[in-house]
Amino acid sequence: MRKTVTILFACTLPLFGAEKPEATIWVTRAFIGGPKCASSGPVSHYTAPGFESEKARFIKPKIRLLREYFRDLATCQACHTCPNYHREIFFEIHEKDLSESEKLGYRRAAPAPDADELREFEENKRYRPKPDRPPED
Repeated sequence: MRKTVTILFACTLPLFGAEKPEATIWVTRAFIGGPKCASSGPVSHYTAPGFESEKARFIKPKIRLLREYFRDLATCQACHTCPNYHREIFFEIHEKDLSESEKLGYRRAAPAPDADELREFEENKRYRPKPDRPPED
């Protein structure tokens, strides 16, 4: 009889002690760069910022980054006076850290990346071996 009571108590304990997961949100910041008024020829040494440089900004305020995503938007390159890039960088953080992320220039993303975008992004990060068949097959 004692063993039964102990087993029932042990099985029901996790149900009462389970915590609700913290709410998360996506925050974003847009980066636009490149030559605004180049006097001659295309200027191609401008590069969009990546995740590593931006992640470093979240270390000091101790904001935990859960996931990352970016969108590259189109820019005009016809006359070489427009920016070379327009990139939006997204980070998923806990909702309680929103005010700290706003101090870093990251605002709540509206619209946040949808499930299809995130799935495609994760699939493209995985290593894929080169096909073993020639392209003409």
